Amino acid sequence: MTIVSVASHKCLDVANASNVNGAGIQLWECTGVDNQKWYVNRPGSVSLPILSKHTQKVLDVTNAATDNGSKVQQWQWSGVPNQMWDIVPILSRAGPQYYIRSSNGNNKCLDVAGNSHENGTDIQIWDCTGVENQKWIFMVAPDPLPVGVAWKPEGSNSGTGAPGANPH
Repeated sequence: MTIVSVASHKCLDVANASNVNGAGIQLWECTGVDNQKWYVNRPGSVSLPILSKHTQKVLDVTNAATDNGSKVQQWQWSGVPNQMWDIVPILSRAGPQYYIRSSNGNNKCLDVAGNSHENGTDIQIWDCTGVENQKWIFMVAPDPLPVGVAWKPEGSNSGTGAPGANPH
């Protein structure tokens, strides 16, 4: 699925379609490319990863930071709290909208820096305040979870790093 900003109607995007750990997450015009597609658990899910279809890496708060303005990047799944997200439904007459709240503490939400609508704007965390640049829509894509992708931390043999993971 794609994750679309309510404020700008643009998508979460792995910058430059990069495959490397640490590649930034940005706002970009929705084009349907794989670096804008994500596997997300059902709304209301608590503390689970958001996986890039393009790289099978997850949304990650850089350096496990909890400060306002901390950048969001992609990183190999390791099961740490800065890679876990709560999908929080918002009551809205405009249809289903959600906050994507970091499970790393301090009530921080996925946020479009400066409430910008420009392509290339960084995605960061910021205090959850209810502003439009922290609201997201999930546009469903019919892609199943890739064969062989396991929701488990690196080095784990349990296969249960994110119980109940569901790509839609």
